[in-house]
Amino acid sequence: MRLTYFSQLPFFCNILPIERNRKSWGLAKENHGIIMDIAKERTRSTSHQDLLQAILEGSMNGELGTLTEGELIIDNCKNMFLGGYLPPALAAIWGLMLLASHPEWQDRAHSKVLEVYEGQIQLLDFNMLSKMKVLKMVIQEVLRLYPGVTLATREAARCEAR
Repeated sequence: MRLTYFSQLPFFCNILPIERNRKSWGLAKENHGIIMDIAKERTRSTSHQDLLQAILEGSMNGELGTLTEGELIIDNCKNMFLGGYLPPALAAIWGLMLLASHPEWQDRAHSKVLEVYEGQIQLLDFNMLSKMKVLKMVIQEVLRLYPGVTLATREAARCEAR
C-alpha cells in the first residue's frame, strides 16, 4: 500500500478516502449491519436473559445522551467482544512465550498438572484448578507483566449527584 504525504498527518488519518480508510469504513459498516441484524432478531423474542438482552433493554429504556440507540448497542457489543476475546488470547500467547523462555517453570507447571490429574483423563473442575498453585503463579505473573487491557475508555450516559 502506498501512502500519500497527507495520509501520514494525524489530521487526515481517518477522513481522506484512501484505500486503507475505505476498507476500514467498509468493515465497520459490515460489522454494524451484522450486529444490528442480530439485535433486531433478538427484539422479536424476549425469552433470552443474557448480556445482549440487557444491552437491548438498556438502549430502549435508558437515557442515551448523545448516542443513538443503535450506536449504544454497537459500542457495547464491541466492548464485550474485545473484553472477552483479546485479553485471554493475549494472556495465552504471552504465557506460552514465557514458559518457552523459562523451561524450569514449564517443567514445574507440567509436573503439577500431571500430579493433579493423576493419570486420569477428565474435565477440569474448580477443585483441580485450585490445587495447581504453580500454574496460578504463572498466570498471575503473565497478567502482571502483560495486562490484557491497558486502556479502556467509557462515557457515562447519565450522572446523578447524590
